[in-house]
Amino acid sequence: MYFDLHCDTIYRLSEDFDKGNLASNELCVDFNKMAESGALGRFFAIFVTTPEELAKLKRGSFFDQTLQETTAMDYINASARFFHSELEKNRRLIAFAGNFCDIETNRKNGLMSAMLSIEDGRAADNKFENIKHFHDLGVRLMNLTWNAPNCFGMCVSKDPERNATGLTSFGKQAVEYMNELGIIIDVSHLSDKSFSDVAEISKKPFIASHSNSRTLTPHIRNLTDEMVKTVAERGGVIGINFAAEFLDEHPGKENLSRVTRIADHMIHMINIGGIECIAIGSDLDGISCELEIRDTSYMYLLFDELKRRGCSDSHIEKITFANIFRVLKDCL
Repeated sequence: MYFDLHCDTIYRLSEDFDKGNLASNELCVDFNKMAESGALGRFFAIFVTTPEELAKLKRGSFFDQTLQETTAMDYINASARFFHSELEKNRRLIAFAGNFCDIETNRKNGLMSAMLSIEDGRAADNKFENIKHFHDLGVRLMNLTWNAPNCFGMCVSKDPERNATGLTSFGKQAVEYMNELGIIIDVSHLSDKSFSDVAEISKKPFIASHSNSRTLTPHIRNLTDEMVKTVAERGGVIGINFAAEFLDEHPGKENLSRVTRIADHMIHMINIGGIECIAIGSDLDGISCELEIRDTSYMYLLFDELKRRGCSDSHIEKITFANIFRVLKDCL
């Protein structure tokens, strides 16, 4: 059993609707593959890509019938409608979860749970009512930034000056508002200073949904050991990303995401922050590399590797779903 913190399947389907739907597709994640692999559920991200890329989505996607303009907010609204409509069509297999109690109810009813997140909150546009609108759509987790600064603050950057720039005034107030409203703050993609601002302001646990160890792989998107300790001390979790570039400094020509390397990052971060701070944040359908875990039905390879390294069943249970369930219970 497992619960995954991040995938970009909705965006991939919006690029090319011929790939299928959320129930069955040629991508890494769909409801049927999830059921086959024993998934308890996952977060489905609404990835708000660049304006230039959004403009290409008007044709050949579920936006043909719903999108009038290619704005970030239009994209979020259309994606949320698609997400909920797919759940309704497959209500005998999976159901929406807006809080931890919903997950428990779904489990009792033999259903998987689907939760909704946003990757890049720029559509908030300095307005708290827009954040409330996200919550009304079902969003319960949000990356404040992606790979560009926005109304919340600065994204992670190789430029030391930018990476030392933190949250905006709106971003700092938004952290408090999201705590009150019930949207978990996701620090993946934030600059180092923005990360520390969240840690200082947030009264509730926060997470890094798809980030790895900067000590093992010195990519700026990964977290330092000190950041790992901070997330752990605040009761949050870190979802380990399956992307080869975040697992290996030099992934080589094969650009392969290895299960052994995923386990390396998990074990290192457990040694730094404790067993309570690690989860799965695969980033499937959002990464471009060869994968040993080719889709969700191969997730057992990771569980087998953790067992091979001496992880107990109780520790594997914490990594695969219990840790994130604790955070959902604390925050929602």
